[in-house]
Amino acid sequence: MFELSNLNCKFNILYAILNKAISLGGQMDLGANAAQNGTRIGSGGLSVDTIYGYISTEFYGKNIGDKTLRRSTCYAAILDWAGFVANHRGGYITVNKIFMD
Repeated sequence: MFELSNLNCKFNILYAILNKAISLGGQMDLGANAAQNGTRIGSGGLSVDTIYGYISTEFYGKNIGDKTLRRSTCYAAILDWAGFVANHRGGYITVNKIFMD
């Protein structure tokens, strides 16, 4: 069971994910399936351009070759709820057009 008391989402990370997705052309993979299967950062399906890889290396002290923290789903859901992105089945977000300019 997922406990919200263990989750600490930070605004600076939310904005960083949004800006990274914009820099990638408006779409960013979560990397959730790869992370759940124990894939390490930088290997198949879990590049540093996925939300999992990006926040793990930029904000949580992880390196290429490490396993990730499992927080991208929550960050993607918050960004979707706030209207910045659309969170799609299949494990990716797209930035809403108004924020792409």
